[in-house]
Amino acid sequence: MCRAEDVRTAEKSHISVCVLTYKRPQLLERLLKELEGQETGGQFTYSIVVADNDRLRSSEALVSAVAATSSIRVTYCVEPQQNISLARNRAIENATGDFIAFIDDDEFPTNSWLLTLFEACQKYQSDGVLGPVRCHFDEKPPQWVVKGRFYERPSYPTGYVIDWTKGRTGNVLLKRQVFAAGESPRETRTSSGE
Repeated sequence: MCRAEDVRTAEKSHISVCVLTYKRPQLLERLLKELEGQETGGQFTYSIVVADNDRLRSSEALVSAVAATSSIRVTYCVEPQQNISLARNRAIENATGDFIAFIDDDEFPTNSWLLTLFEACQKYQSDGVLGPVRCHFDEKPPQWVVKGRFYERPSYPTGYVIDWTKGRTGNVLLKRQVFAAGESPRETRTSSGE
């Protein structure tokens, strides 16, 4: 006979990967293909939520086509009011996971992306973890762009505790419980930098 806590520990966690998009179909398609092959190490399951911030639903056909052939559940939703904070809220509303991961539609992950974030969250017993975002150019950028380091973001050692000024929403994993039930999870008065 199993006790209730024994059954709970045997259940795998579920991660909802939230992707926000706005009229970037080629980048979104590449990201969705890359998300298909995430390693889980048998520790969790995952699904994908695409929040389209275009009231004209420009990504709907693409997401439907990907969902039709994907072994991963893909959910499509729309936030008609153009505002990144509202779009993040819409994605969270449609997420079903114990964890919420965010990745931007112009990013693409390594195969161990989710597993690395999940294991760091477990190891450090934190409510969330943030990973680095490395710049990648499909074509060689102008020298002034490289020299100016415009696309380089700070990176921190694993286990480093950051304050709120260093956080961002691309390449992040958060426990669902950090979002208070019934409240709008993200600031909605601004259109960026929430």
